[in-house]
Amino acid sequence: MAKIAMAGSKGLELAMVSGYWPLGRPSTDADAAGQGPSWGICFPSSVGHIGPCPIPIVFRIRNRLHLQLYLPVEIHQQLLPSRISINMGNVTAAVTGSRPSTSTKSKAPSAHYDKLPRNATPKETYVAILRDFFQGVSFTDFAAPPENEAAMSVIRAELHEHFTSGFLPEPDYLSLLRILPHASSYASVPYPNNPLEVQIFVCKFTLYFIFIDDKVDTVPAEILPHLNTFPLLMADSLPAAELEKAYPVLRLAADNLRLNTRTHFSGYHTGSILKGAIDYTMGCTIEAIDLIRSREGKCLVGEQYEPLDTLNMMQKYTRFLRLKTALSEGFTSFLFPLGVFPDELNYLPDVAPIVPTMVDFIDFVNDIMSYYKETVVGDEKTYFTIMEKMTGVRSMELLKRECNNMVELVEGVRRLLAENRPLLVQFNSFVDGLGEVGIGEPKRVVMAEK
Repeated sequence: MAKIAMAGSKGLELAMVSGYWPLGRPSTDADAAGQGPSWGICFPSSVGHIGPCPIPIVFRIRNRLHLQLYLPVEIHQQLLPSRISINMGNVTAAVTGSRPSTSTKSKAPSAHYDKLPRNATPKETYVAILRDFFQGVSFTDFAAPPENEAAMSVIRAELHEHFTSGFLPEPDYLSLLRILPHASSYASVPYPNNPLEVQIFVCKFTLYFIFIDDKVDTVPAEILPHLNTFPLLMADSLPAAELEKAYPVLRLAADNLRLNTRTHFSGYHTGSILKGAIDYTMGCTIEAIDLIRSREGKCLVGEQYEPLDTLNMMQKYTRFLRLKTALSEGFTSFLFPLGVFPDELNYLPDVAPIVPTMVDFIDFVNDIMSYYKETVVGDEKTYFTIMEKMTGVRSMELLKRECNNMVELVEGVRRLLAENRPLLVQFNSFVDGLGEVGIGEPKRVVMAEK
């Protein structure tokens, strides 16, 4: 059970769909005994009774697992200013004390990190780093992100038609319906200025690829042959006999991109979105093979080269794979639909230089928010663990540095766009919205668990 408990007698429990919680971990004894962890966040007693909450849903996007919570706005608004503690069954570890180890030099906030004791646990350190990061990038709205019912109603009707016609199998249909609310939030909250028809397009894009991501995680051997057909589906060049056997959701994803992208975006951004979609399925192909090899007891892709790697090849490979699977360039291009920026000749010179920075922001925010699950609770090979191995610097300190870098990145882009109000509005809306759909859930999400 995941516990949301008041510091007093009031509280409630939520059924937790996953064994992971981004801001806590089970005790060693509980792990050793094979018992399920009991997780939770304790809020100050001043918060009061929060009333009933619906059951949370776990979402995934490649290698990032977080929990979506539906808490009233007044709870979330008090989260950052409050004393936060992590409740693990009968053990509560508060974020208090004096600074731990060497703090990095940066203009980014570091008050919580610097106050940690030198013997701070990974859990305490991670919470402190996140609190400084949230403050630095102005993530303050902890309300559960609103769903886009207007977009959902259109897509729900289309999915129902695909199901009743026999095109969509029932398990896939039901899975898509479960993912749809989150996809609708992701398609609208970071893009509040986009027309509804663009939000519907982005919602479908997000919906289908989150579904595919889940298939890679759960049935990699089953989905792998279908991933290889996606470029041909995009080009509408798959022979008729093979088209009939193609995976239905991949066909829907390809049709949405091939038929609708150019309607909503300029030639440049259409290319960026289509390229990103093909890159994504290529990255999923590598990750599916990785999972298959792992389950067969074989080394992961790239590990065979590690003993002789003197070229930092694995660091570059990690970044390469992240660029393939994160869809970051596509999600950046969604900020610039024709309905908002119709004149590519005039706006693209101002947009193109900041695209790499926005791609980095999306990628590293994902890394930051998935760090605890992957590196502390889990033992996955990530950007931070590879860098720790190569540099000798603790991954937690590397995390702090990257958080500082992202804070300075956001402030730097805001300074660059200070005189370009239309772009500044889009950028700020995106940063705030990314925080709301990710951190406000809490925190950075992605794939509906069955």
